Amino acid sequence: MPYYMGEVLRDQYGGNFKQVVKSSLDFNKVLTVGDKKLGKTGRFMETGGPELIDVSMLSGTREALLSSQWLR
Repeated sequence: MPYYMGEVLRDQYGGNFKQVVKSSLDFNKVLTVGDKKLGKTGRFMETGGPELIDVSMLSGTREALLSSQWLR
């Protein structure tokens, strides 16, 4: 589904959904620090993503994650 459809779903059909959260397609990224590399496949999601898929936090809170400077 095209990314812009999230806005259409919210604006025109919002009453039919508890929540609409847009997500990117799967992508592969590599995080490199010094000579260490960590490769992962993942997605970017809007801020409602963790609640939508019921992510369990290992430490901290979802609120602290959402207020993180890394998300700005």
